[in-house]
Amino acid sequence: MATPGTLGMVERAAALTRAGFTAKQALHVINAVSTFVIGHTLAEDHRERFDLAVEALLSGLAPRTPAAGTTARTRTGRRSSGRRPRPPAG
Repeated sequence: MATPGTLGMVERAAALTRAGFTAKQALHVINAVSTFVIGHTLAEDHRERFDLAVEALLSGLAPRTPAAGTTARTRTGRRSSGRRPRPPAG
């Protein structure tokens, strides 16, 4: 059964796909932001810390679908090959 909350999530996912995210990426973004906000709400963190952290989270979110062999710029202006960095060895 569709609820207003479900419809809202579908609308947010559609907006993200129009911005260049794949459907899977859009759902991951929605999940990450929702979890982040809920976590801060439960921890009752200070507003200034929340604002700083949410800005950092959102600035790192960008579609990652450059053509093969090319680089793309993320929302923060950094170059991205579309791949996540490898964790350090060890």
